[in-house]
Amino acid sequence: MKRNQNMEIVVGDDVEIEVTVEDLSDLTGYAGRWGCAPIQGGDPVLVVSHHSINANKMYFRLSHTQTSTLTPGKYNHEAEVTSEVGDTHTVCTGTLLVRPALLQ
Repeated sequence: MKRNQNMEIVVGDDVEIEVTVEDLSDLTGYAGRWGCAPIQGGDPVLVVSHHSINANKMYFRLSHTQTSTLTPGKYNHEAEVTSEVGDTHTVCTGTLLVRPALLQ
């Protein structure tokens, strides 16, 4: 699992997140999810499924509508994959910094 995969986004932006999976060599047949939750704890405020997956990379798209729902601040984020037989692996974790938009 990759730790400290920190990233920044701006409220209201369209974002594509790329996750490289190191512990599995082929993601064929896997499903991926990415989510974030407030850093102080609590339930996830945003969870999305992968929109594209290949050999060892997953891609997640966040629309401007989705990122507009986030309050500026710090969040924990993680991505996981689930195999066809139901085995689940967390493949990355980190801090997500959500910045306010300067241009409205």
